[in-house]
Amino acid sequence: QTIITNETVDIYYGEVFERSLLHFYQALNHFSLYQRGSLLLPKGKEMMIKKLSQQQKRTHLLSARAEVVSWDSFLDSQQESRRGKSIFKNDLLSKTFGAFIHEALNTPSENQIALQLYKDAKKILFRNYNSYKTYNLFSKKFKFDFKKLPRLGKKKVEKNYVNSTPFSEQLTKYLNFKILELTKKVRPLDMKNMIRVHQISKETVDKVASTPPSNVAFVIQRGIIPPKIAFKQHYSLERALTPDNPTLEQRKWAKVGSFIIMAYAANELGLFPPANRYDPLGAEIGVRLADYSTSGLAISFELPKIQNKKIGEEISLEIYDKNKVLAYKGPLSIVAPLGDIAEEAVAEYSAALYPKLGARLAMKHMAAIFASYLTYKSLKESKNYNYFAKLAAVAQYMVVAKTIENSEKADTRYWSTLPSNIRIGNAYLKKGKYAAKIIFTKKINGQVQKRISPLGLFTVDDDKKKKILNYRVH
Repeated sequence: QTIITNETVDIYYGEVFERSLLHFYQALNHFSLYQRGSLLLPKGKEMMIKKLSQQQKRTHLLSARAEVVSWDSFLDSQQESRRGKSIFKNDLLSKTFGAFIHEALNTPSENQIALQLYKDAKKILFRNYNSYKTYNLFSKKFKFDFKKLPRLGKKKVEKNYVNSTPFSEQLTKYLNFKILELTKKVRPLDMKNMIRVHQISKETVDKVASTPPSNVAFVIQRGIIPPKIAFKQHYSLERALTPDNPTLEQRKWAKVGSFIIMAYAANELGLFPPANRYDPLGAEIGVRLADYSTSGLAISFELPKIQNKKIGEEISLEIYDKNKVLAYKGPLSIVAPLGDIAEEAVAEYSAALYPKLGARLAMKHMAAIFASYLTYKSLKESKNYNYFAKLAAVAQYMVVAKTIENSEKADTRYWSTLPSNIRIGNAYLKKGKYAAKIIFTKKINGQVQKRISPLGLFTVDDDKKKKILNYRVH
């Protein structure tokens, strides 16, 4: 159906990154049920709380782990089909959040898996996420030369293609901390080697040495994902008249064909004014006519794009105990810059759709112009209707052109309630009651502005068990 009509007639299945997030929410839900230990169920017109048994709680923990494994399998299939392209095929969130779920099971094998996931996350940050402006000031250059980067070696790529942002440095520091923390737990004899290989700072080494393993993860879902909007593109008639990889002869005849149709539309129908003049009618019906000596007829249409904004705020977390004494203070690292990811994903989709949609529209417009030509020719040959020939032909074309325009709106569907970015932070907290707040810091005209958002109270019931606290903030 989409070949002859419009992309919006199909079901919206979600972009790859959107479908990847389904696994995140599923795993998060299962873990929340595990740690809460109860379900809210309907009972008549009211709701009742049903406590879960230890076995049921354990089942939800294992379900969270199973979802993380399924998530990893989904991404493996994407990597295979999208190999060699600078597009979304690896998910930092799956590694960082998934690693914490594995840590929660707290067995030697699960901790080994978690350690590997944090190492993988560091590789993905460098190899894939440097294509996002949130992490790399040279992201455009990195993305443009992506295919040749593996041949250059890491040092050359770092020197010529990477200019890390504070967000990248912050996340690297967080991953180094988790790598060293788990190494200390499962392979303590490898500590020195891990510090050397990952170039872990003395500050991080001292922090790992002086604090127990982190037991509370803070997941902060920030804001709303940027909107998907429509923007204008043009597709030449000459291109529509040529096949893929046309010969020189085919190009020549396409140019002639485009010129003939354009000349008829401009000179006989009067659809367009002379070159270099404003064209209200052509603009209105979605057709642009260039100078005969340069390019030909171009059909305009809409494609979707993301109206993305740069992340400008630093966010840190402060936790106070019941005596209002500071128990923890630290940054919240961005592990899912969804605005950047969505922008790239939709740009990829639009680039793939452009030739298909452009060719389809061009052929529709050519058919409409040819039909109007037949009407014009028929009426022109009749003495009774000679006067109305041009008027009828123009009216006929405009009706069809408007119908084409209305049937070819850009597909701007998206999952509009997703956050703009997701951040993660880990802390060690003793058993007790706490209050948390987020501090937003932003520079405006050289001045630092701060805003505080309280997260409320929470309890750590067992400092030997992993706990996840999930918040949605604006």
